[in-house]
Amino acid sequence: ALELARSQGFALRVAIAQILRGWARTAQGRTAVGVEELRDGIEAYRATGTRMDLPYLLGLLADAHLRAGEVDDGLAAIDDAIAETGGRDYCHAAELHRLRGVLLSGSRADGGKVVAELTRAREIAREQRAPLLEERALLALGQVQPDAALPEASGS
Repeated sequence: ALELARSQGFALRVAIAQILRGWARTAQGRTAVGVEELRDGIEAYRATGTRMDLPYLLGLLADAHLRAGEVDDGLAAIDDAIAETGGRDYCHAAELHRLRGVLLSGSRADGGKVVAELTRAREIAREQRAPLLEERALLALGQVQPDAALPEASGS
């Protein structure tokens, strides 16, 4: 997709393909090269003037930083992603908040902030009727509070 988009001059598609390839590289353990490619891709994406998917793409960057053990950079990316939603109901909001909670748990953040963020992720997922995302938030919450009695996910 990247080579075809380049050959056809589709700057937006080049940026998105670069971002996705960068994230895939981090998922394969090639974190340094993946994070760099993600950053370059997001810069190219922003240069097109497009903003619609920016929160999702910044979430991928935050996840890549988490995989690389770069918690502070991940928090900066996820905070940017959440800010990009402008407080609007956003389809990826539950996952963004879950990721923020996981990143906070890897920092020296107050445990209450971590729980609040993961609880918010769960609430958003429930509101959006997204049981898989609700379950992901619950699992993350269970890792933060392993002895806590967690309520069942909706539909369980």
